[in-house]
Amino acid sequence: SASGATALHDLLTEETTELDDVDAPEHSATDGRFLVTSDADRTTIVDGGSWTVDHGDHTHYYAAEPRVVGTIDGGGRVAVHSSETMTTITWPDRAEAVVLDREALGQGEVDETARIDASVLLPMGEQLVAADGDTVRVLDADGEATDSADTAQTCTDPAGGIVTRAGAVVG
Repeated sequence: SASGATALHDLLTEETTELDDVDAPEHSATDGRFLVTSDADRTTIVDGGSWTVDHGDHTHYYAAEPRVVGTIDGGGRVAVHSSETMTTITWPDRAEAVVLDREALGQGEVDETARIDASVLLPMGEQLVAADGDTVRVLDADGEATDSADTAQTCTDPAGGIVTRAGAVVG
């Protein structure tokens, strides 16, 4: 809610699970499992406890205990994206992003593995697609530039993105 009260509503059973409150959110985003809310000073991560993994010809459904996972200092407008191993949280207005260990998040821990100057940060397999300024580049999982010379491309005023089966798209 606008006050920070957090609950999970199961549409099938019509049951409600009350979670710990978060700071009154000014912004929010989700990757389908994790809800990220923020105010001006802090970002909070909530595990919704259910997610799917699409393998093209079939889909796996998973469930865990929903909970408030933790916080990261700094707030503002946020975006969140996940692969099977990484979750990225980006604050586009200040061109800052973090890479989090997705397995640790699922266990209730915020484990920051990299911090990157980027207005868009997308996990794609074991690599990252990052937009900073007018350049989109491919990074390794630690946020370091890859060896390939073809990994940097011009993108004027990058604003958001998605990962598809075919690759990453930066708007």
